[in-house]
Amino acid sequence: MPAPINIFYVDDDSDDQMLFSEAFQEIKDASASALTLYKAGNGEEFFNLLSEKNIIPHITFLDINMPVKNGFECLAEIRASQQLKDKPVVMFSTSESRDVISKSYSLGANKYIVKPPDFLDLKIAIENCLQEFESVK
Repeated sequence: MPAPINIFYVDDDSDDQMLFSEAFQEIKDASASALTLYKAGNGEEFFNLLSEKNIIPHITFLDINMPVKNGFECLAEIRASQQLKDKPVVMFSTSESRDVISKSYSLGANKYIVKPPDFLDLKIAIENCLQEFESVK
C-alpha cells in the first residue's frame, strides 16, 4: 500500500472548503495514490492540526484572508519552520492583485492560484498542483 500523501487546505470559507473537498474526492477516487485531505479554518488551526495529528503536509493550499492567523502569517511561519520550510505551499485566493501575488511569492509561496469560478476548473487546478509537486512525496 502506498504511503499517504497529506494535503492541507486552509480556508475560513465553509463553501470553499466543501467545493475543494468534493473536487479532491473526485481526484482521490481516480488516483492510485493514497491521498488524504486535512482542512483548517485559519493558520492557527492548521498548526494545531499538524501538532495534534503529528503529520507533515506534502502540499498546503492556503487562503489569504482568514481570521486569527491569515495566509501570509501562516506562510511566513511555514517558511521559518525547519520541518516545513521546503514543503510546497500554494496560495489559493480570490485576489488578483499584483501586490498580493507579489507578496505571496516574496514570502516563499511556490505557486499562486486565483480561486477558479467553477467546479471543473477547481478540480483541474488541484490536479495540476498535485502533479507539479508530485516529487515532494
